[in-house]
Amino acid sequence: MTDAATKQRAATADGAQGRKAKTRSVSSASPPTPPPRVGPLRSVGDVRVELGRVYRAARTGKLDLGDAKGLTYILVSLSALIRDSELEQRVTRLEEAANADASNT
Repeated sequence: MTDAATKQRAATADGAQGRKAKTRSVSSASPPTPPPRVGPLRSVGDVRVELGRVYRAARTGKLDLGDAKGLTYILVSLSALIRDSELEQRVTRLEEAANADASNT
């Protein structure tokens, strides 16, 4: 083997070791912060409470404004879906009650 080839292999090996060392130092960092706890979001009231948490976190600087906007959009969408689902269930019950009354008369 020539000296040039030996030097190139040595440089490549040094570069690979340098990359491995960097990877090891990144992986030895402290573990990521666990995600915040979120209560159940089954009703519009539950969503309202969570929206209040997002608002307070954004106002106090604990949550980036861009993240707060995204979470707000999701929560408002979820609130609309819950409201629509509840209305659908109520209409179904009213229709069933009306049909039952019509069959009894």
